[in-house]
Amino acid sequence: MYFVKPKRMKDKLAACAKDYTKLYDECNGLCGIDENRVHLTRATFEEMFSEHESRDRKDDEYPTEEFAVYDGVRFFCLVKRQKHEEA
Repeated sequence: MYFVKPKRMKDKLAACAKDYTKLYDECNGLCGIDENRVHLTRATFEEMFSEHESRDRKDDEYPTEEFAVYDGVRFFCLVKRQKHEEA
């Protein structure tokens, strides 16, 4: 089993946090990053991915997810339900 020494792991985690901060500053529409997924605001997502897919979600406030896979990573945004006002 491979084990990274605590000092080296702390260095890697600190570098990762700093890289994330730089990315967050550069991309105003970045909501979050986790394993193989990048969550973007809808405007930023649609600016980056003119071609994408969508799927229904079981959520009253955000019933749709738009997504695209790029370089093995899933980029996505959540689409808020439109409120229809009566005339």
